[in-house]
Amino acid sequence: MNSRALRYATFACATVGLALHSISFVAAQVPEVKALRELGLVVELEPGPPNRKGDEFSKIKNVCIPPDWNGKLESLDTLKEIQPREFGQHTLYLLGPSKITFEMVEPIATRLGWKVGRSPAVFVGINWNYKTPPFTVLYVIPHSPAALSGVIKGDTIKKVGVEEIRDYATFRDSLLKYLPGDETVLMLDRDGSELELTLKLAALPSNVNRPEN
Repeated sequence: MNSRALRYATFACATVGLALHSISFVAAQVPEVKALRELGLVVELEPGPPNRKGDEFSKIKNVCIPPDWNGKLESLDTLKEIQPREFGQHTLYLLGPSKITFEMVEPIATRLGWKVGRSPAVFVGINWNYKTPPFTVLYVIPHSPAALSGVIKGDTIKKVGVEEIRDYATFRDSLLKYLPGDETVLMLDRDGSELELTLKLAALPSNVNRPEN
């Protein structure tokens, strides 16, 4: 993936739900990452300044609970070992159709000073017009699910399945029920004509950050 595509992919993950992980070669330099991964959690990192050896450290930005997580809720107390962010709060995201609910994790997160959010567990592969409706595609990542389904720059996404799409928030929420490998139908407007495409959703690539919602 070239640098331009990766830059767009970074923003695209939110639409795809965004969903998932950014565990790169620097992850091994963050002691808490190993412990969290051993618990089956997904860790999202943020860049840090280079150290004396020239390595780029990363700090833990957010943590995600996968849809199939079978861990114990009390294990989330491990999050207290993570240093607070310099700006804003950490977020504990429930990915996709998680069997873990807000009600189950919110008391733990609140006690630890974390927020709780929802994020899709699937990847679509587009960059979009996020400032104002309609939800128009600005860039399609090559070889992504969107590209393979036939989505092109300039398409306006009107529906995902039966869910009407007005903006990023409605697009994100429409993807929450899906898992990687699921298929859905996109209803698009292309140059004034209605078009339906079948979209097969994928897991988010491991080298792409999921931006904050």
